[in-house]
Amino acid sequence: MARLDTSREAANNATNGQAPLVLLVEDAITTRTFCRTALEEAGFQVAEAANGLEGLERFVEQQPAMIFCDINMPKMDGYQFVTAVRNGEDGRDVPIIMLSTEAEDADLLAAFRLGANFYCVKPPRAEALQTLAEFATGWRRPQ
Repeated sequence: MARLDTSREAANNATNGQAPLVLLVEDAITTRTFCRTALEEAGFQVAEAANGLEGLERFVEQQPAMIFCDINMPKMDGYQFVTAVRNGEDGRDVPIIMLSTEAEDADLLAAFRLGANFYCVKPPRAEALQTLAEFATGWRRPQ
């Protein structure tokens, strides 16, 4: 497994050719594996967390360029995670895309009110994840 370059500068510098680090916060191992594979196939580095609390630890330690986050998770749900990230100085501008089976307007509005940038209903398509990550980070694998 390749070592991740987790510095904020490298993660956010889309012009240096270095793939940005994406944090994937998802409790379902099958969904997490699918998403990680799709993002890695597009050239992204991926860090994983199985719940919001672990996600906060990874966020602080690894300073990702963007985050995909589930809503319904143990220990800390996605709404609490987004709130915690947005309340921290380093998390105000990091793009956050929610991934959830919750598809009601109230769920989308709650996520947006807390600071999510986009909302994707599960199951996501690999191409959609890749495009969202490219859009959110401004990075695309060199051809």
